[in-house]
Order: sequence, then C-alpha cells, then structure tokens
Amino acid sequence: MELSDMTKPKKGGTKPGRPPGVALPPGFGLGHYRLLKQIGGGGFGLTYLGKDTHTGREVVIKECLPSMFATRDPQSYLVQALHRDGFAWALRSFREEAALLAKLRHRNIVTVSSYFSALNTEYYVMPSVGGQSLKERLQRPMGIHERIELASKVQEAMLDALEYIHSFNILHRDIKPDNILLDSRGTPILIDFGAAREQVAEKTMTVIGTPGFAPIEQMQQHAHKGPWTDIYALGATLYNVLTDTTPVNSADRIGDKYHSDPLVPLVRDMELCLLCDKRVLRCIDRAMGVFAENRWQSVAEWRRGLQTTEKEEKRRYVPQGSRYWRHALSMRGRLSPARYWGGTFVLLLLCRPRLLQGLRIHKEYYCYDIDPELG
Repeated sequence: MELSDMTKPKKGGTKPGRPPGVALPPGFGLGHYRLLKQIGGGGFGLTYLGKDTHTGREVVIKECLPSMFATRDPQSYLVQALHRDGFAWALRSFREEAALLAKLRHRNIVTVSSYFSALNTEYYVMPSVGGQSLKERLQRPMGIHERIELASKVQEAMLDALEYIHSFNILHRDIKPDNILLDSRGTPILIDFGAAREQVAEKTMTVIGTPGFAPIEQMQQHAHKGPWTDIYALGATLYNVLTDTTPVNSADRIGDKYHSDPLVPLVRDMELCLLCDKRVLRCIDRAMGVFAENRWQSVAEWRRGLQTTEKEEKRRYVPQGSRYWRHALSMRGRLSPARYWGGTFVLLLLCRPRLLQGLRIHKEYYCYDIDPELG
C-alpha cells in the first residue's frame, strides 16, 4: 500500500492545512480504514474507532506514538522521531506485539486482525466489540447480589483468558476494569495488552501501572514478573467489583515488621461472607498478596484453591515454630511428587534437632494455613 494512499483525509474530515494536534482527525483515511474518532490514548500511543470501508464494520485501530520518542507534524500528519534509536526500538516492540497477538484465538480475548505501517509509524487493527467496559458498568448502581454474579462471570472468563495467554509465555501486564469489555451479551473480553508499552517504559526508566491494580513488582524497574503479576491485577479487579472500591495501591501496602496492611481482606466483610462462597473470597485475597511469593503462582493453583474447602486447608498440622515445615508446605503443588518428597526428607534431616526440641516444649499442635487471614 502506498504511503500517499494512507494519508488522504476523507471528504468531510479536517482540512490538511488545519493543525489537528497529536491525534489524527475524524474522517482521516488509513488505506481502506476511515477514522471515526479517538477513543483512547496516552504517552505510548493512541486508539481510534474506525470503519473498514470494505466490509462496513467498525474496528479499533491502535497507533504507536510514544511521546518521549516521537511527535506528529501538524501539516503532513507524518510522525517524526525525536530520538531516532528509541523510536525505532519502540516501533519494533509494537510490531512484535502485534504479530504475537495476531496468533491468539480465544473467546475472551480480542483478536488482532491485521497490522501495517503508515505515516512513519505502526498500526494494528482489532474488531470493535461494542458493549461497554467493566469500568463503565461499575459506575452504574448495583446491588450486592448483582456484584457477586458479575464478579463470578468476570473471574471465570479472565481465568480462562489468562491460562491461555500464559501458556504462550505472554503476560497482559495491565488488567483492570478499563481493559475488560462486556459485549452485547455480557461476555467479558480482555483488551489492550501492555507488553510493548512496558518494554518502552523499562527502556526509558519510566514506571507504569494503574494505582490500585498494579502489583508491587510492576512499580519497580527490572523486577521479575510472571503469571503472578497478572494474577494480582485480576484479584484487584474482582475486589473492585465486589466492594465498589479501588484497592489500596500496592506500594502503600508494604507494612512494617508487624505486617500492617491497610487493605481489608474480603474474608472480613461479613455481608460478602454470608452471600458469597468463602473459597472465592479467600482465593481473591491470596491473589492480592503484596509479595509475589504469597500469591497464586499460576491460574491452575487458583483453580485448585476454588475447589479446596476451608476444612481441608486446616488439616495441615505442623509443630509450632518450625520454619522448615512451612517452607515444605509452601512448595507443595509446585514441584513433582519425587522432588517434593525428596526435598521433604532432606528438610526432616535438617530440622530433626529443632523438631525434637519443639515436641518436648510444645505438646500441642496448631494449624498452619496457607492464607494467614484464616488463622
């Protein structure tokens, strides 16, 4: 496709000589796509609602325009690099993300139908889902029963979506109510992956993350991230649905040596405990552990937690004060049976003197829970 064909405003759009600002004007043509309006954007790019003139269907078009590396000429609409190497790196990251997302096929994940280059930058196109975002839905008055039902639907759909993308070693990195759409049938759909955006942020030493929904490691430069990063964000989103409050920012939840945490766990909400399955509440609370090692490490672990009753969790008895046993229990389910039992045998040998001492001093056993809030 020729660049000259990609940069012609359609009739009725903004005149070429009129400065359009950063965003492209309504009516602007990108090949066989015509822009209708800007629907989102920030320091890393812009998002437009457009129309495919071949099919007549509405689409969503994302444009790579990192403000720290590039700007748009108000006359020619061409994107001009402010930092050549940085912008080239951002374009490459954006293109790689588009190619990766184009391979995903899941009912709860928006698909990338095409991607192309124009105006000296990169674009990718997704079908318009319609409906409304989860954030918009939460702004309407809802009763507690309706919130519980909505949280259950979002949890089921997003766990499926995360399990799917994590199987490809892909992280979403920005799960929040804004990035979950509810289509015309109320089906939750995950949108707006932040992989390229976070790569640009790390390169420029910029911290990104939505307060209340981003885990602590996402607020730190070069911190290790994994499935547990998305798990925290999903837990925070479900917390928001159930309580109608934005969770406390993860950076503000790091307590002192007494482990003070201003976030009130869901299991302490009496109304929710009476009306909602406590296993669901416990799983969300654990998903929102401040430190990564205290959360579910995978969607599979979260699902197992939904099937485990409080009574079953309380059957794990250990002698008081034995950090070795606690470590062994924390690794259960993360290792193969051979490695788990082999490691347990080694721990028994290491802790034997302290174990005998503990048995002499403490004649009673106490229950150790994986979730300290149950204790």
